[in-house]
Amino acid sequence: MNTVFLTLRRELAGDRERLREQADTLRAREVTPTSDEVLCDAVAMTLHRLYAAVEKLFERVADHFEGKPQGPSWHRDLFVQVGSALEGRPAVISSEEVKAALGELLRFRHYVIHGSVSIAVDGERLVGLRERVLDALKGLEEDLDRFDAFLAQRG
Repeated sequence: MNTVFLTLRRELAGDRERLREQADTLRAREVTPTSDEVLCDAVAMTLHRLYAAVEKLFERVADHFEGKPQGPSWHRDLFVQVGSALEGRPAVISSEEVKAALGELLRFRHYVIHGSVSIAVDGERLVGLRERVLDALKGLEEDLDRFDAFLAQRG
């Protein structure tokens, strides 16, 4: 029995639970094009935390298999890395819908961190992103289940 894979599976299960918690919070925060700034900020931060939970999961996989990318574009590079099958592991995310939604969420996260200081997040922008992310979460869960099955075969 490979304890390294068992430990990774346990850590990823915890990451997935945190991801589900953020998804539940996002589902509870209904936003409209005319939502006030307080709700828009809350939804924006929930989207940010949701991506952070996904990224933490990606970091664990990369650390275990091929190493986390370095440099100023490491967030984007990590996303590309886990979306690809590499020697020793399959792609963590394989669904094109999931890749598109997470890519958009990664770009939005960058905006929240760097751009929203001077330009407020508006409800119109959030409505579509929130829906695309919520729609993609089922596919993400399926992708993560497939990856967990891969780990289980090795553990």
